[in-house]
This record gives sequence, C-alpha cells and structure tokens, in this order.
Amino acid sequence: MFIGDIPELMDEPRTFDEPIAVIGMACRMPGDVNSADDLWRLLIEKKDPVREGPFDRWDVAAFYDPDRQVPGRTNTRWAATLDDITGFDAAFFGISPAEAASMDPQHRLLLEASWEALENAGIPPRTVMEAQGGVFAGI
Repeated sequence: MFIGDIPELMDEPRTFDEPIAVIGMACRMPGDVNSADDLWRLLIEKKDPVREGPFDRWDVAAFYDPDRQVPGRTNTRWAATLDDITGFDAAFFGISPAEAASMDPQHRLLLEASWEALENAGIPPRTVMEAQGGVFAGI
C-alpha cells in the first residue's frame, strides 16, 4: 500500500508508474550460493541444498528424535544451511575481533552481501548517503 492509496493522507491519489531497476545484487544461500550466478546455476541444475547436518555446528544426534512430541528435540536431521558463516573480515568493516565474535552471523553476512551488492552495481559505498533509492534485504 502506498500513501497515495490512503485518501485521508493525500488530497489526490498518486500513481507510481516510474520504472524500477535492480542495479546491484548479492546473496548467500544454502547450496554454496554466493552470487546471483550461483543461484541461477542451482535453479537450472535443480539442485537441492538440503542436507543432513551440519555436524560441525551442533550435535545433531543429541537433538534429534523422530517423535514430534518429544519436547526440546527436532524431528529431522536435515537442514539447508550456509557452509561458511565464520569467514568474516572484521577489520575490513572496522569491527574489532571481539565485537565480530559476538555479532549474530546474519549481521556479518548482511554486511558482506550489502558491500558486494554495491560493488555489483558499481556504486562507491561512500556515495550511498546522498543517493535516492532503496535497499531491500531478506534474512
């Protein structure tokens, strides 16, 4: 819904017929997807990024129980997870190692992907503050 669709907020309804352009993109997804090209390849090849584990992040056997009624357990041993959530260059973003260690991995990934989307668009990051546009992220 746009403000232009709410009569009490606008004298006349506005139409938004200007084109929208996606000029930069980056992604991190299960299935070793680290770019739009990787995502396209995953889709074309009809690969399934769901796998058993990940065993390096938690003891799957300790939390697994096939009975859905058992509290505090999961009834699956399968997940779609990212391969590398620790390979973050904190210094590049001016973040101390201690702060980086306490950050949510999703926030670290968002920083990396945001920077890559700007690079992909050919936009110098220092110019973003003056730009008119939107940034859309999904986590």
